[in-house]
Amino acid sequence: MTTASGHTDAILASRVIGTNVYSAGGDQIGEIKDVVLKKASNGVMFAIVGFGGFLDIGEKYCAVGS
Repeated sequence: MTTASGHTDAILASRVIGTNVYSAGGDQIGEIKDVVLKKASNGVMFAIVGFGGFLDIGEKYCAVGS
């Protein structure tokens, strides 16, 4: 459903995956690797953030939710 300005509340997961994640200090700490959804309510449970490593070797993953 669109808002009065013509925008929508929805966003594709494919637009979020690969987005850089920054610390409160503005340093890049990783990127969103995946998004986990709630089946019953169609909401987002959390995002999987990958950080560290080099060329995905030794990379660690952390679930980040709101």
